[in-house]
Amino acid sequence: MTIKWEGVMPAVTTKFTKKDTLDLSMFAINIKAQLDAGVHGIVLGGTLGEASTLLYDEKKTLIETTVVIFLTHCNNSNRTNRLPFSIFKFININSVIST
Repeated sequence: MTIKWEGVMPAVTTKFTKKDTLDLSMFAINIKAQLDAGVHGIVLGGTLGEASTLLYDEKKTLIETTVVIFLTHCNNSNRTNRLPFSIFKFININSVIST
């Protein structure tokens, strides 16, 4: 399957707490803001290289959290067809996360 890369797809940064754990509260605020702004996709793993230093479980958590936020956002905003996030229909988390 080929993914059509078009539109606005920001690479979002990964938020961390002072204890160097994922800050999922701040991450969720960022993802929701991107969705509210009307992006066409979201690239996880940041722009500063944190993707190469995140653990497998952290990457999995970011993907799962983003999917839940997206689905909740679409249900609450009644805009399920607005964004081309069909990637979530066939995503296999284990195949997109490199260890």
